[in-house]
Amino acid sequence: MKFKNFLFIFLFLFCQKENHLSFKIFFIDVGHGDAILIKIPDNSHYKNILIDGGEEKYAEDILIPFLKREKIDTLHYLFITHNHSDHLGGILKVLENFYILNLITSQKKGANKLSLRFLEKLNQLGLTPKKIQIGDSFLIGEKVKIKILNCYKKGDDENNSSLVLKLVYDTFSFLFTGDIEGKKREESSKICRYAEKFLVERFNKELKSKVLKVPHHGSETSLTDTFLKLVSPQIAIITAGRKKFGNVILPDTSVILRLLENNIKVFRTDKDDYSYKDAPGDDHILIEIKNNNFICKYYSPLIFF
Repeated sequence: MKFKNFLFIFLFLFCQKENHLSFKIFFIDVGHGDAILIKIPDNSHYKNILIDGGEEKYAEDILIPFLKREKIDTLHYLFITHNHSDHLGGILKVLENFYILNLITSQKKGANKLSLRFLEKLNQLGLTPKKIQIGDSFLIGEKVKIKILNCYKKGDDENNSSLVLKLVYDTFSFLFTGDIEGKKREESSKICRYAEKFLVERFNKELKSKVLKVPHHGSETSLTDTFLKLVSPQIAIITAGRKKFGNVILPDTSVILRLLENNIKVFRTDKDDYSYKDAPGDDHILIEIKNNNFICKYYSPLIFF
């Protein structure tokens, strides 16, 4: 009997240790668009953050099932970087399926049909975006801090009004950049303009991060040399889906080469894609941190309901 009691206690303690929650970031493959789920350990539960929702047409088949598979019912923070459909579209379905505690947007008001539908949905649900400004920080759990490095400023276009968020978890840092830009098409990457110039001048060495979500799906108008040097990431995540930007399919080859030349490991949500049509749903990326061990890998869940 004593042995059985000892065995029970041992197994209980072992299982408790094994069930220790890990920090996770999922870059959900919604084709050409952003949808980033962050799960922050908080004792025996997670606090959940979603950054953007991809296109509306992929929400029911990809985004919502993915979130439900991760047992999400509440989003403690929902960030919408800007009003373009490949970031905002899927959020309409998210609002219908999950309870939102804190909503944060770029502060730039959109006037297109999608933006108006979004505002109407917020009114129906009684949701109001928080008032924010550059430099604001949010403490989430015991180990996570999110700082707003960019949001809408007078004169910004839609891409450059994107929220830029720096997340620090323990000793690991992540930079989420929306669709900010740093130069005009066909300009040298040595040029640095627009939101990237603002970030370089305002935050400088604070931009340094282990992981960079590459701006604007790997467009040639982003990721200038100056900006990349200050961020100095070890890992770059590109959210793309074989869609044309001008005459070039994103991500732009020049951006990929710039990353590789700087010995940065690249993960892409278009890894096994051959066309825009078959792009979404098969190249999710997972970052997981547990017991100070950092893993970044491709992730292909089997979803059953």
